[in-house]
Amino acid sequence: MQRISFRKRLVSGFLAAVCLIMLTGCSHSGGETDAQEASTNQTEMQAEEPTIMIDEETLPAGGETQQVETGREPPEDTLVRVVDYIPGIRQELPYATENNFTGQRIYDFTDAYLRYGTVKKLAKVCEELAQQGLGLKIWDGFRPVAAQFRLWEVCPDPDYVANPNTHFSSHSRGNTVDVTLVDENGKELEMPTGFDDFSGLADRDYSDCTETAAANARMLQDLMEKYGFSGYFAEWWHYADTQSYPVEESFEPKSMSRWYADCQEFISLRTEPDTAAEVITRIPAKEEFWMLATDGDFALISYQGKQGYVLRSYIQPVEESTETLWAANCEAYISLRKAPGSKEVLARIPAGGTFRLLQWDGLYAKVSYEGQPGYVLSSYMMPQDRDYFSRRLTTVVPTAVYSYEQMAVDMETLKAAHADIVSLGSIGVSEQGRNIPVLRVGDPDAGHHILLQGAIHGREHMTAWLLMAMAEDWLNSGGEDLEGVCCHIIPMSNPDGVAVSQNGMLEDDQIPIYRSDRELGYTTLEEPRYAQRWKANGLGTDLNRNFPSGWEQVSGPEGPSAQRYRGEAPFSAAEARALRDYTLQYAFSATISYHATGSVIYYEYGTKQPVKEASRGLALAVKDVTGYGLEGSSGVDGAGYKDWAMDALEIPSLTIEIGCQDAPLTARELYSVFARNCGVLPAVARWLQL
Repeated sequence: MQRISFRKRLVSGFLAAVCLIMLTGCSHSGGETDAQEASTNQTEMQAEEPTIMIDEETLPAGGETQQVETGREPPEDTLVRVVDYIPGIRQELPYATENNFTGQRIYDFTDAYLRYGTVKKLAKVCEELAQQGLGLKIWDGFRPVAAQFRLWEVCPDPDYVANPNTHFSSHSRGNTVDVTLVDENGKELEMPTGFDDFSGLADRDYSDCTETAAANARMLQDLMEKYGFSGYFAEWWHYADTQSYPVEESFEPKSMSRWYADCQEFISLRTEPDTAAEVITRIPAKEEFWMLATDGDFALISYQGKQGYVLRSYIQPVEESTETLWAANCEAYISLRKAPGSKEVLARIPAGGTFRLLQWDGLYAKVSYEGQPGYVLSSYMMPQDRDYFSRRLTTVVPTAVYSYEQMAVDMETLKAAHADIVSLGSIGVSEQGRNIPVLRVGDPDAGHHILLQGAIHGREHMTAWLLMAMAEDWLNSGGEDLEGVCCHIIPMSNPDGVAVSQNGMLEDDQIPIYRSDRELGYTTLEEPRYAQRWKANGLGTDLNRNFPSGWEQVSGPEGPSAQRYRGEAPFSAAEARALRDYTLQYAFSATISYHATGSVIYYEYGTKQPVKEASRGLALAVKDVTGYGLEGSSGVDGAGYKDWAMDALEIPSLTIEIGCQDAPLTARELYSVFARNCGVLPAVARWLQL
């Protein structure tokens, strides 16, 4: 009965209040796949930067179009942040840096904005390109009036810059975008020229460039014109929406920063910059959020995954604290890059060099080093405060190899210290006879139950430590927002596979599997490394391919293997059955599965509503505290736990991929992984109670 009432509440309440309206009717299936190398970085001499691995799912080139949670679809003329509606699109704004033809920074924001109507058209372009494994990169979008004046001051030549004293650039209308084509790894395709090349080579004649460049430029032009854009002959990259909009004189994007509600009780988050506009939610006094832009007397902000407007007179910036100061955790240096994944290095930060954390951004973190903003790989950061962990964790000691035995001891310790709200249980027994424990935090009779599980893949065992650390940190802080919520934490769903990976040794059950994988060409690794990379359970079934939703379509080895074998049938593995049976015992309001690696959040499976929209709402709330990017389900497998929970039980569910490097993650990543995820439990609890 509880599960039925929750479904009714989703339909009648959640959708009416915070429905996520999709820009397009995409219907894909989702799940976890194998490691895919993302060539985000090139190896550098002495640089402490790894090859980045996306372990569970394939990243799309940029065509998955969604809508942020605002309460309803924005009006066509609303200026919106493009990445919130086209998550896979690339952006690199030269005018936000000194790397442009003026040699000066023209504006200080790093995310492109466009009119919502224009974004919808651009999304269609991205979708068609994604079918070819291609995408778009934005070089410039909405340009504030003040920025246009700065550009004119630097370069008062009407041949190159629109004179704002006589007429504004179409960029100031928010319907014009400068774009180029990129491949699935974000590498720019060959085009007639680079950006802002003012020679005759940049025009749309295309007779004075290579055949490849001409073909690429024509492809871009054909697609942009097909979906309602018109080009400017002198600049192959410049496209204006055929729908005209007025010049926007009050909207001013900002570099994202943390602010808080400076009021006695609450401030209202509204759908539009108007005190008469619909209220999305109320933000309690002192609550923090991200500032995105200003619009007259209002500010556009992001709070708990929702975007809207608040009065500027009732907000204040969060003062810098020691927690914003981080250091380069490397042997030589780390690179400060112009943008995430950019090859342009702005500076090299020496080992131990300190910088200020501005925000997390996917695999990267935006930081300020000696006054220069830029991006560094988050895996090479550590807090300047050397007591960071000891001040927050007294039981769950940071370690890259968190054993099954240590987990059991820590669970008992937490139970003894917090006996009033912590209880222990078991969801079942593994194939090799290990108990699979669950840590329950909160009232068993609470109105909301959340299931969090980790280490369903052996080599992803850092997720077990993370879940335990998250639980202790929440308990030590007083269980903020715990009232009415019970968290069921299963840190190690696959204890047998974890033991194989951590020990780096094969037992009798795995040795024949290793021989088979070698004979079939699935691996060339020597036994110790093969064992460390083990994903499956102890008998060679990939547990996250052993659930029924999408099981028939999943391909892979036909017999037991270190990874990707789906099993003889759905739920053929004892661990998968244990997760199934435990999930069915409670009316779970949400489930979250922790994996490694990739620093992304997957939130889709199938087309069922309202669970699909609810999962995206949950993903936005988690993104708000972690900075992980959102990914849909294009080009990914099914048969995972998340997929089954969404498809069979209609429970809003996520897969969260932590870390940057290939699993098993190293101790270097403990700092950023914990810092990004320690706020997830209270964030999910607040989301459920909204």
